[in-house]
Amino acid sequence: MIIFKSQNGDLIAYIPLATRIIVVAHVNKSVGDWSAYIGTTGDSHEGSVRTVLAKGTKVDQFLAEYWFPDYKQYRWRN
Repeated sequence: MIIFKSQNGDLIAYIPLATRIIVVAHVNKSVGDWSAYIGTTGDSHEGSVRTVLAKGTKVDQFLAEYWFPDYKQYRWRN
């Protein structure tokens, strides 16, 4: 899992699942909630994180908690 902080302090993490598929988690630190999205990437995983967050398919909470167990402490964003 690759984790980095956004400019506003939120946590964003992604896991490459295949050559052009990633799952991305976003923790909104100011609100205390999180969600995860899956999508296809371009030439680089890291360069596609924002696109997957904006246009990816939201992952079921069960799967998201499997991939990102450290984020269960936050409220799931419905």
